[in-house]
Amino acid sequence: MTLHGLPLRLVRRFSISTTVLDPKLRHLLHQLNNRLNAGGIGLALLRRQLELNRTNEMARTLDRIEEEFQALKQCFETSTQKEEFQSRKIANRQALIVEDDVNECELLAGFLRLAGLKVNTAHDGADALDYLRQNNRPDVLLLDMILPHTDGPSTVRAIRSNPACAGIKIVGMSGADPQRFNLPIGSNGVDHWFHKPLNPQTLLDELSRLIE
Repeated sequence: MTLHGLPLRLVRRFSISTTVLDPKLRHLLHQLNNRLNAGGIGLALLRRQLELNRTNEMARTLDRIEEEFQALKQCFETSTQKEEFQSRKIANRQALIVEDDVNECELLAGFLRLAGLKVNTAHDGADALDYLRQNNRPDVLLLDMILPHTDGPSTVRAIRSNPACAGIKIVGMSGADPQRFNLPIGSNGVDHWFHKPLNPQTLLDELSRLIE
């Protein structure tokens, strides 16, 4: 089945991204909605005052409307400044995504590229280790744990035992309990865990912190 030309399975995966972005997005939208609502009420009041020829009250109403639109502008500016600051922190930093689901891998890569990261991909642990041997090491590795050929825990142990890979931040990703994989938290194992389905914005915030 398809929806607007997209496979339904892909739509379901992408819809996870929109729903898990809700906490911060909801707050911003709530603020914007409040400001627009107040501005609309103010304009209705101003029109009524004009109809009733209460010109002495109109200046105060105009001031309040102006305050609402200044607050609306500040909401946009604050959100934009945060995104720009985050983009500057991770601009030109490199990430390697290791994920065997091609659709999920490419969607996540696209999201992170738009945030400013340089992203490469691999589809199993063996491919990831080959990439690390043949290319400049990335700043961060986003690693699915359940992979064909070479799984996530084996990939982590191979990376941590290689001095040439020292300092790479590893973010583990799985729908399973992290304790299942018997990996320590920190420089000898996984620097951070993310449970699937992923929250892309929270993931991006954590990557910014790790890379910085």
